[in-house]
Amino acid sequence: MAIVAHWVDAEFKLHAVLLDLHRFVGPHTGKNQAPYFWSTIQKYGIENQVGKLNIDNVINNDTALQEIAQIMPLPNIPPIQPVHDRLRCFRHDINLVVKGFLWGDNISSIGSQEEDEPDFSPEDEVRQLKERRKNGPLGKLYNIITYIRRTRQRLD
Repeated sequence: MAIVAHWVDAEFKLHAVLLDLHRFVGPHTGKNQAPYFWSTIQKYGIENQVGKLNIDNVINNDTALQEIAQIMPLPNIPPIQPVHDRLRCFRHDINLVVKGFLWGDNISSIGSQEEDEPDFSPEDEVRQLKERRKNGPLGKLYNIITYIRRTRQRLD
């Protein structure tokens, strides 16, 4: 999880700084993400300067915002409102549009992030790989990426 701060200084110059880069142990649930975020915010002492949060559209980010709103109550600062204070990631939206354009109505054939879970049988994996190959070069590319992302060791 990358935590990046964006702000405008007194001379209206835009700044962006990587504050932290967390490697998760366990699932990337909202409940697990919130403490990482909050500890980084506290480390830099910017608790009262958090405005909007720009995150992608994955459902666990909704729960992360709800968790952050619960652990982040500050005096004289309005609490984070998960729906109102969340800025959708435009890059993620574009990614979804491109997938729809490339795969059309057959978008379900490319799979989802849930496939990265290790509870699959070798027979199921082979069946999925063969099914995606029918989608041509993009299906094969997807298979390569999925293979690499299957385990933490391959990803490293």
